[in-house]
Amino acid sequence: AGGYTEAWAAISGAPTRAHVKAVSGSERLYSDRIEASTRWRVTVRYFDGLLESDRITIREREHNVKFINNVEMANRWLVIDVDGGVAV
Repeated sequence: AGGYTEAWAAISGAPTRAHVKAVSGSERLYSDRIEASTRWRVTVRYFDGLLESDRITIREREHNVKFINNVEMANRWLVIDVDGGVAV
């Protein structure tokens, strides 16, 4: 009847090791509850196929990709900013 199913899949060739650094964290009161959010910076070897619409899993937690930086456009390193804690 015209429905669809959304699923996430692993990207072929994606690295399994990364340098992960906390950039910021905050809490806010929203709808009478406190919600925590964090921003992380992930550095990995370059690989092709990552988009801002993708998610990254770090220790079984999903993070939304916000920015992808191909350092110096040299195709050697990717610096990826991700948000965690609150689904956006």
